[in-house]
Amino acid sequence: MRTPIRILGLVIAAIILIFMCSLTGGEMGYEVVVTVDNTTWSIERSTLNLIFQNEGEVKGTGMVMRDSSINNIAGVSENEITHTLGGKIFISENTSLVMKEGPVVIMTNIKGGDVTTNESVNITTNESVNVTIREAWPTFLSTTKTITYVGPGIRTRERYENNGDVICTSFDVKALTKASRYNTVLQRTNISADIRPGCVNETICTNKSTSYVLGSVSIGGAAHIGCRSGEGIERVESSETYIGNFKIETTIKMKDEMPPAPQNASNASIDWMLCPSSSEPGLD
Repeated sequence: MRTPIRILGLVIAAIILIFMCSLTGGEMGYEVVVTVDNTTWSIERSTLNLIFQNEGEVKGTGMVMRDSSINNIAGVSENEITHTLGGKIFISENTSLVMKEGPVVIMTNIKGGDVTTNESVNITTNESVNVTIREAWPTFLSTTKTITYVGPGIRTRERYENNGDVICTSFDVKALTKASRYNTVLQRTNISADIRPGCVNETICTNKSTSYVLGSVSIGGAAHIGCRSGEGIERVESSETYIGNFKIETTIKMKDEMPPAPQNASNASIDWMLCPSSSEPGLD
């Protein structure tokens, strides 16, 4: 359950803080809305406390329609779509998702005044509002997938994201042999926003690491590989498209530096996972 935290300001700035709570369903999150004069900034994030495992194989002849996704849990997403027009196909998958709830520290500052209680505080001027959010929500996703197909046509697409780091591949071909492995970990996120009349400056700093390994042979169609690290004008992007018959082997790695740890957050709750890029990944 996400409980809103709203900061409203016109000529007088009023700050009301109501911190997050958990439901029996296991969801934890928060929403922050800040308005200074006619300028508004907002953010909404959530996570779950769970372990998910999916492992299996499919082998046969005929039409296949697969659509699976993990939707923006602590900024981590995964989506796979596979459709065939018939033919012979073999698919195997092994996916593990581990998420832990951890402390969230939200601090606000109006002209140097910190607000740390859930009472309303009124200040006669409001040149700017600064909001700092520190999350410790460890999240780990590992998935290995293989596809072997021969027939009239197959379309398969993978897309992965970890807080702005995106990797995607797609194939629209007649025959395909493909094996991929994706590992990503998120340990900590720091979010800072300065809101002034007519201006918002937002900074997001994360401790995360990602690796992706792909090996494929495709015949009679198009293959695409794309990746992006960062958002806005400060980003690195790559896009590759191949039409024809191709063998592709590629490894993509992304890693962000660790931000300073919150003073009141225990390191014991976030050091239980290793970054996947600390060792060379490979395909089984």
